[in-house]
Amino acid sequence: RPDSSSWLAEWCFAENAWFDGEPSVPNSLWARLVKDLRNVPVRRMREHRADFLLYEVLDRIVDQLRPISEAYSRRLGFMHQHPMRSFPQEWIDEIDEVKLELVDLARSIRPLRQVVRHFVNDARIGGAAKMYLEDVEDAIDQNLGDISQLQEMCRTLAEAHEGYLDQRMNATLFVLSIVSAVFLPAQF
Repeated sequence: RPDSSSWLAEWCFAENAWFDGEPSVPNSLWARLVKDLRNVPVRRMREHRADFLLYEVLDRIVDQLRPISEAYSRRLGFMHQHPMRSFPQEWIDEIDEVKLELVDLARSIRPLRQVVRHFVNDARIGGAAKMYLEDVEDAIDQNLGDISQLQEMCRTLAEAHEGYLDQRMNATLFVLSIVSAVFLPAQF
């Protein structure tokens, strides 16, 4: 796929510039955060220290990772439901692409886990916020586990397709062997 259609382009290069203190994308993570901060009655975010705001930002970022793995899961599940004989070459190419994208996604998420772990170990973070940040770390680990499962699903689909092609090749070679065994002695 072109770079502009990848998950990274959608996530990083979305128009989320700030003008007049407001995000330009009305439903972005930042727009919802600002809206929640301005809500009346006062939410927990405004009652706690800044470390709770840090938790809210990180939690919302991690929440945006879930739809990415769900979309990959739906697509791979759709492919898995079809018999191997009906797999077009485009799907095989897509599976190879998805494998690479999943590796890239996991590589992009791992540093976030390290950042969260750093904040959990920081003495300046309050006890309640540490507990919340540990939940964020668990969600990151769950996302990484889901990505690992999706990578395994890609591998399984690719191996199943290779097995189908090998089986078809063996059947063709068997038929050719029988035909040649029948007609080869007639030539002498």
